[in-house]
Amino acid sequence: MELTPIKIPGKYKRNKTKSAVAARKALNRKPGRPPKPLQNAPSIPTTQNSTQPLKDPKKRTLKTIKSKRKMSLLEKLPTELLERVFQFCLNLDLPKASPVISGKLSSSTVFNWTVMRIFGPSWERGYAREKVVGGKDHDDRGERGEEVEEGEQNGEMQSAVLRCRWASLEVLLRAKEVWIQKYAGDRPFKPLYFLKEKNITSTPQPSDYPEPDPDPSNDIDNNSETIDTLPPPQPSTPRLTPSEYHTADFTAFQFFTSEPDGPWPWHTITWSSYNEFSPTLEIPHSLLSSPFAPNTLAYLFHLLKSGARISWLSSTSGEVALSGLQSAITQGNVQAIHLLVWSGLIERLDVEMLIWTLRNAGDGGQGEGVEGRVRTVNQILRLGFMVLEGRERGRVEAELLDIRDEALMVEDEEGLEFVRRVVESETLRERVNVRV
Repeated sequence: MELTPIKIPGKYKRNKTKSAVAARKALNRKPGRPPKPLQNAPSIPTTQNSTQPLKDPKKRTLKTIKSKRKMSLLEKLPTELLERVFQFCLNLDLPKASPVISGKLSSSTVFNWTVMRIFGPSWERGYAREKVVGGKDHDDRGERGEEVEEGEQNGEMQSAVLRCRWASLEVLLRAKEVWIQKYAGDRPFKPLYFLKEKNITSTPQPSDYPEPDPDPSNDIDNNSETIDTLPPPQPSTPRLTPSEYHTADFTAFQFFTSEPDGPWPWHTITWSSYNEFSPTLEIPHSLLSSPFAPNTLAYLFHLLKSGARISWLSSTSGEVALSGLQSAITQGNVQAIHLLVWSGLIERLDVEMLIWTLRNAGDGGQGEGVEGRVRTVNQILRLGFMVLEGRERGRVEAELLDIRDEALMVEDEEGLEFVRRVVESETLRERVNVRV
């Protein structure tokens, strides 16, 4: 018979010999019980001679989430039934209720169906239609909303979709391509590019068929039968996918904004676009504020080309866009400046904004120096100040003279070069009386 071991408190005491104390001090351990290592944290070796390999953190998959929590009845539903529930309710907050539900509803099929269901009525009215909106000098929101039946285009739902993390530009373009193949494959779509010269070259030219002879005796033979011959059909140009059309148009936009100087731009570019969104759609604030990443600019360009604009009455997007414009000017981001002005800030380009730009223009962050600052100022001038009135011209001349005098006092050659290049630029040449 085995005896039950008896634990006597204090029997096994810590070794207090000098050698044992010195060995414990050499470990340099903190007092108290050491904390338990985290399960998902990678193990870090304590010394350089340790041979324990680093463990990669576990990925957060749907299987690991389901195994570590007690699921509700809705979470236990099969993915097919849960997708049907989401399609009937169309509640965009349902995936936010649980990581399990979010994982089950994170398929490309659900994304495509959601985008097509919410944006489909707007695409039906706007895709490949002759009506063009979004001119430079007027706001056509009243005109856009006159023919829209109530409840057909839900601007709040479209805005909510654009605020979702999964609603990237690639998802929208892929869903639009699926919608075109399913519902609008037979519509003749004429691209409306940012550069006007591409719109001219993309228009199909009339065929060079020989004109009919006015003398009917040359065409009809008395001993032959009359045969009605039709001209050979013109080869149809292949339709561009939404992704291809966006890539080509955005590349042309980048080329235009890369020029440091230029004349009045409205002979070269156009802000017109097809009406493919609800008139009450709200552009996400993340696209109107800094930082302006390349994918953010491409996303904002697509929304503007599809007819989206900021609203000063129904939301705070106007104030956010104005703050973003000031950030873009200080950073010298010419593409962001153009897009934000395009979104609805053209009327905010007054002489006060121009004076502020002359003082705070950035160089683009690429080490371009004076050239980058001049490009930023010229972008503002080309968009809103090609015609300077007497009072505005006097304010600009006075500000340029102040900048010149301040640079002369401190012997700032870069400041003098900045004033010289701004005055000699194509936008201000022979329009202001400033000598450097």
